[in-house]
Amino acid sequence: MSVNEKTNNVTLTSTDHSHIIRENSSGTETHVKSHDMVFASLALTPKMCDVLSLLFTKMRAEDWFVGYNVEKGKPAQPRYEFTAKEMGEFFCIDDTRHLSSILKVPARRLNETVVGFEKSNGDFDFAPLFSRIKYEKKILTIVPNAELRDSYIAKAKSNGYALINNMQYLALSDTHSKKTLDLLSRFKSGSSLYPISIKKLQYLYGVYGVDGKLLKPTYKSPATFMRRVIAPSLVAISESEASKGRIKILTSDSGTLGYEIIDGQNGEKNVRFLYKWFDCFTEEEIEQANKDVESLLLKNLQLQKEGRSMELEDLYELKTACDIVATDSSESEELVAPILEKVIESIKSKEMEMEEISLRAKQKKEDSSKNRIQTLLQKGMVNF
Repeated sequence: MSVNEKTNNVTLTSTDHSHIIRENSSGTETHVKSHDMVFASLALTPKMCDVLSLLFTKMRAEDWFVGYNVEKGKPAQPRYEFTAKEMGEFFCIDDTRHLSSILKVPARRLNETVVGFEKSNGDFDFAPLFSRIKYEKKILTIVPNAELRDSYIAKAKSNGYALINNMQYLALSDTHSKKTLDLLSRFKSGSSLYPISIKKLQYLYGVYGVDGKLLKPTYKSPATFMRRVIAPSLVAISESEASKGRIKILTSDSGTLGYEIIDGQNGEKNVRFLYKWFDCFTEEEIEQANKDVESLLLKNLQLQKEGRSMELEDLYELKTACDIVATDSSESEELVAPILEKVIESIKSKEMEMEEISLRAKQKKEDSSKNRIQTLLQKGMVNF
């Protein structure tokens, strides 16, 4: 393909597979965040969040590959352009003459932002979010860091994604509420979001930095963090007009809105979010859910051939996708009904299995302690 050759709203600008993305291929109603981006450690202001939502509204997996073949195409470096008119409509700004001053600070801070991804096994990955961001001749250009390609692409690791309604997202005025909406959008079939430790949430909400350094001492106390960060964010989502008819924030048995505190492992306290999404899925969400069901069923078939079974997270993912597909029509509901039945059985079985493992480990620990005490007694350690 020659330099500057155009194809499907994309212009290749050089032989290094850099190309400009100018059009929204799927409209502007929603934006997609990969699982990695939802659970990344990012210290952002509300304006920085909104600029990212603008980028993710336009970004698609195929942008990162030449020839639009995600599996076989050559990796590319997309450059996203946004006109003043486009940004004015997205951010609901009537007078776009002052866009430069509005965007300057959040753009600079985004370009300086390092994103952190950490795993439970101790692995971590830190990298700059963008390679470049500039505003010139009333056009905003964002060049995401190609090193983060797999974390930007929602389906790159089959870890799932969050599909977030832009009207609902932009209506929230603070960073904490936007982050909470990200989390609740990750699983849209009831309160399927895994319970998360308060320590992990403090990391996700920027209380601690990517290097583990305490950035917001005010929120170091778990009780203060819950009272001043998590609780108000759920209230904001619940009371937002843009959330009406989309999501219901539920109340716990103890009276807290949107969450309950439960015991976790090693004495940690976990947060279970309580919410229910209504049947307000877009055509894009339903189409993607159909693809997810197909992909996960194929994955399950391959696992069965290898004598293995799906992990609990994949089962939750499949249940979520089936729940979304079922809202499309009675035919779709009938189609996924037998899948849902089997998935729910498997989830219950896996959860029971995990509970039994936990109980056995606890019993083994108690037995070991009793054996040590018995040994000490036999050695006459009670003679004082």
